[in-house]
Amino acid sequence: MRNNKFIILNDGTYYKGIQIIINKNNYNKLIFKYLTIASSIKVKGIVKLQKNKIDLEIKLIYIYIYYNNKKKYIQNSLLQKKNHSFKYIRKQNYLRFQTNLFSNILRIKNFLFNKINNFLYKNNFMYIHTPIITNFNTENILNIFSLKNNFFNEKVYLTVSGQLENEIAINGFKKVYSFGPVFRAEKSNTNKHLAEFWMLEIEIAFCNFKKIIFFIKKFIKYILKNVIYFCKYELSIIDKFNNKKKNYSIIKLSKLKNNIKIITYNNIIKILKKKYKNIKYGVDINSNFEKYLFNYFNNIILIIINHPIKSKVFYMKKNKDNKTVKSVDVLFPKIGEIIGGSQREENLLFLKKNLKFFNIKKNKIDFYLKTRLLGNTIHSGFGLGFDRLIQFITNVNNIKDIVEFPRYYKKLI
Repeated sequence: MRNNKFIILNDGTYYKGIQIIINKNNYNKLIFKYLTIASSIKVKGIVKLQKNKIDLEIKLIYIYIYYNNKKKYIQNSLLQKKNHSFKYIRKQNYLRFQTNLFSNILRIKNFLFNKINNFLYKNNFMYIHTPIITNFNTENILNIFSLKNNFFNEKVYLTVSGQLENEIAINGFKKVYSFGPVFRAEKSNTNKHLAEFWMLEIEIAFCNFKKIIFFIKKFIKYILKNVIYFCKYELSIIDKFNNKKKNYSIIKLSKLKNNIKIITYNNIIKILKKKYKNIKYGVDINSNFEKYLFNYFNNIILIIINHPIKSKVFYMKKNKDNKTVKSVDVLFPKIGEIIGGSQREENLLFLKKNLKFFNIKKNKIDFYLKTRLLGNTIHSGFGLGFDRLIQFITNVNNIKDIVEFPRYYKKLI
């Protein structure tokens, strides 16, 4: 036997795991015969730094096995020492948390969740708990989950957005945000769609269109800067799994941080016409158009502003041309739209005209209209798809592989 043997111990608190050194004097063949991958153990030993002066290691004195996994179960699981595909890992969702790959994706997700909340807290934003059960379809989306129950004595749905509630809250607090699950009943099983996903929604009073775009740019740069600085190791693990070159993600994010272009919808259509001759003004920017645009602009972040009125929703403020609204969509390479926002229409008369234009019944939204009567002001906001953001940062192809318990068309887990 060699002088030393090793165990890698990981309880989730240290991203690399800790190396346990076992010298020949402490080696017990009987104990180690029963020690298998992902066993639960307790060790006692002397903690010291490794030669790199960064990582810890433990010189073993004592080991106790709480629970060992039978080898026959390991052989049929993703815990065996092989490089498994994301799809295979997803099929054994109950074991994903024990894999090095998925745990590092979640570390990035956890880091960003806390960093975003901390940023907003430091900038005097008030966190608002918006309801999951609602009686109104904020975004006028066709595919919405409805609840079949007469408990409320009216039709109710699972929320698609907490924006309207946030707009109510800014009459008491200048800056607010909500951060939680929203739902879509789209019968789509693409790499970018989920039935349940997390949305960050921000609303700011006394904030015009120019200011909200400035804030969005600042916010994007803040996120990318912190990921680049604090998540190097986690990104390197994911890059290695994806067969990318060393520091691929860090280099990509560093370039993007300072490559954000603002462009009008009208100019986007002019560019698209170079390839798609029959494209018409007012069309949605679909995934094929996005691919062409990212190729045209060399894969930078695009902030598209001033969309046609008909392509957006009732609460957006019109521009002076009376054809477009003060809207903003932020597209990220390979993913597409991650952020969508606008300056809101604060004038009650104009808002009522918008409701008529979009064929929305006023009685369904009376609570929202009342906010324009008392304590009203210019305000703007946006929503950010948190799961899509993580998908973009980690360079993971399928959004289902960055969500702990994904819900999507015809599949709960």
